[in-house]
Amino acid sequence: MANWGNMAQIVSTASATLMGLLFVAIQLNRDWIIKYPSIRGRATETLLVFALALIVAILLAIPGQSVRQLGVELLVMGIIYGFAVLAINTNRKQGDSIASLDRRLRHTPAVSSAVLTLISGSMLAAGFASGLYWLLATMILALVGGITSAWIFLIGDHN
Repeated sequence: MANWGNMAQIVSTASATLMGLLFVAIQLNRDWIIKYPSIRGRATETLLVFALALIVAILLAIPGQSVRQLGVELLVMGIIYGFAVLAINTNRKQGDSIASLDRRLRHTPAVSSAVLTLISGSMLAAGFASGLYWLLATMILALVGGITSAWIFLIGDHN
């Protein structure tokens, strides 16, 4: 696991930076975001996607832990993150004019990141170091999905 430290550093730096840029994008388009409950939920979910990548990178960077310990930590993180995503999705108003498009775009990175975190955690907890590659897929998906959502907030609805 020592060889994964560089990746953890890259992902933590990228996700923390992107979280800051997300706050800027939301601030620039706050009137549009406040107008639609589904977009507010999407903003929260995008923040959680970046936070997942950051926390997973921090867990990966903990020195001296075993593959199994990391797996248990990821299982706990995946469960907490999954429940948070579920809670956000449950609180959405279905009547928004952009809700159906938002649902299609929103579910992919958030739900997939939760599932991949649980797969990786399960494999690592069972002692299979190849679960680290599932973890890599989790972080890439979280960052790409978060960037896509942040771009939508940045361009906003300027009508």
